[in-house]
Amino acid sequence: MLLRKRLLIVALAAIGLAAASRVALAQNGRCPAVTRGTPFHLNSVAEVFESDGWSAARKYLKIEKVPASAIREEVVDDSVCQALYRATEKALPKVFDIKPEQAHFFFESKRLFYFRIGDYYAVLPLSNQPVRGYADLFIFRGDDLKYVGSVLM
Repeated sequence: MLLRKRLLIVALAAIGLAAASRVALAQNGRCPAVTRGTPFHLNSVAEVFESDGWSAARKYLKIEKVPASAIREEVVDDSVCQALYRATEKALPKVFDIKPEQAHFFFESKRLFYFRIGDYYAVLPLSNQPVRGYADLFIFRGDDLKYVGSVLM
């Protein structure tokens, strides 16, 4: 009986460590796998850049409307995702009241989606938990990854 309990504890610890390592890998800037939900997120992000409904936000951020015929894709190159991860990490204190060294706490509970829309990149951090609500979309210029701003979507 005692051996069974120990084996159960060891098995649960191994499962927990395996899950934690996957979360850590997802948060270190590697591109996430394309899933069934990816097209939905891509379309939602593209709306910010293309839709007339977001014109006030674009005007505030001083970004131009992107034509619907422009590039619209999920980023799948790990080197670009890592650069966007670092850029998002630097931008966090501008959006939230946190110190730069606290950024890892933000990423621990998020899954990051990376998109390219026209001449811009966008990072959409979504909760790891199935929660409905809003998310901050971080927007960067495509040529130098300079932080443009964020919108709540």
